[in-house]
Amino acid sequence: MCLKNRFLRRVLAYLHFSSLALLASCGGQHDLDSSDAPEPKYVVSGPLSNDASEPNYLVGGTVQGLASGSTLTLQNSNGDSLVMTADGGFAFPTRLASASPFSLRLVNVPAGQACTQTYGASDVPGTDYLLMNVLCGLLPQVSASDTGNLLEGRTSHSMTVLPDARVLVSGGYHIGPGFISRSELYNAASGTWSATGSLTDARSGHSATLLPDGRVLIAGGKNAFQFPSPGPVEALT
Repeated sequence: MCLKNRFLRRVLAYLHFSSLALLASCGGQHDLDSSDAPEPKYVVSGPLSNDASEPNYLVGGTVQGLASGSTLTLQNSNGDSLVMTADGGFAFPTRLASASPFSLRLVNVPAGQACTQTYGASDVPGTDYLLMNVLCGLLPQVSASDTGNLLEGRTSHSMTVLPDARVLVSGGYHIGPGFISRSELYNAASGTWSATGSLTDARSGHSATLLPDGRVLIAGGKNAFQFPSPGPVEALT
């Protein structure tokens, strides 16, 4: 029995080594060579394509009017952000495939400036799109201070700026006196009011038009006797 088992083991070992030799002679080892494995497909940078034959394009534009020392953050709808510290051209870092939508947002607008944009939303046209315009301008510096009071309080009056920068106030209404005919002039240099000519008819809610010769045409409105007032039409000098 032991002799028979040893004989079987020798036969099996012989068959095993014979099989390995046959595989080597037929190129079996070559079939396992990694050089024959398929190469991975090239992936183009961009959100829409993994085909190297499809090009991607830049999206950007120009910034104008940014104040010295100011910064402005630009953001594309795909999440790209750029920080601008001076006027000039810009392009977002991620290229987009043709027909990809994009939209520009202005964030962290500098204090003291107003910024707007044009041509900031579209689809990539199949070429670089560098037409975004960002325009910034300084906000007006507004301050207020008290000045002289009218000689006579009134409402529903007219105010007209004269060629010499004085302001003409005419007519109006005040509880008590009622409709007012008196007019006043404001001098911006001194901040004071002074009396001037009076209307022929007291009225309020009328129009006051500056004529080319410097006179002011008063027309319409209402008064205690007629509503609306048909006239007379007056020209204040």
